[in-house]
Amino acid sequence: MGSPVSAVVTNLYMEFFEELALESAPSKPQLLKRYVDDTCCIVKKGTVEGLLSHLNSVRPSIRFSMEVERDGSLPFLDTLLQRRDDGSLDVTVYRKPPHTDRYLDFQSHHPSHVKRGLVRCLYDRARSITTRQDNLNEEECHLAEALKQNGYPSAFIRSSSVPSRRNVEVTEAPLLEEGRRPPLVMLPYMEGVSEDIRRVCRKFSLKVVFRSGLSLRSILTRVNDTLVMEKRSKVVCQIPCSCGKKYIGETVRRLETRMKEHRDACQKRALEKSALAEHA
Repeated sequence: MGSPVSAVVTNLYMEFFEELALESAPSKPQLLKRYVDDTCCIVKKGTVEGLLSHLNSVRPSIRFSMEVERDGSLPFLDTLLQRRDDGSLDVTVYRKPPHTDRYLDFQSHHPSHVKRGLVRCLYDRARSITTRQDNLNEEECHLAEALKQNGYPSAFIRSSSVPSRRNVEVTEAPLLEEGRRPPLVMLPYMEGVSEDIRRVCRKFSLKVVFRSGLSLRSILTRVNDTLVMEKRSKVVCQIPCSCGKKYIGETVRRLETRMKEHRDACQKRALEKSALAEHA
């Protein structure tokens, strides 16, 4: 959290930590895969508790918790690992129990390519994660039903869920003179109008992207209480005078505090403390 470089530094340190911990581990895992702060391990029976205690003893500030498989299954991120009778693993898509299959509604005020991208993303994830065809068929049926509940027509789902072609040559935007890219134009999205504007702009080598307008969340939701102007700090203020001149000043403290100092300086004729007092 915080700086964008934090994730990079964390990964670098965790690689160092893993090498340090595994070198002195009483029993090494047969398999260890990590993504950020989630690690999937295959270890021998009876050595799990010892490995967990060893990891927590390497650096006291880093504490690990553990989840073991139940009934031959173990969730790991968006996947569910299932042990088969022959010892091999099946991988399917995993959803947490609170998941409600609620996605972007088809009637929402968004460009059609955003909705099409949602469908394609869900189906591509299922194809890339699921290892068995019967599980894939079951997942695709679940996605189709969930998308229909969100208002997506069957024809739209079928056309958008076609497997994406691999190794497709990407056509870059045409270059202008001196190797410059086409100018980028950002516009608010208006259904029935924005698509026409995009087609016209392409003729003039303008790349158009759309942004969402106001939403009920942005209008009705206020995360922080709004401070009145007098309570705010780091502001620029302007004070007019009856002679026609204006005083403009910046303060890092609260505005009411600085205004009080100006008034006191004028009353006490403390010219060195306020330019307003000197002007008065």
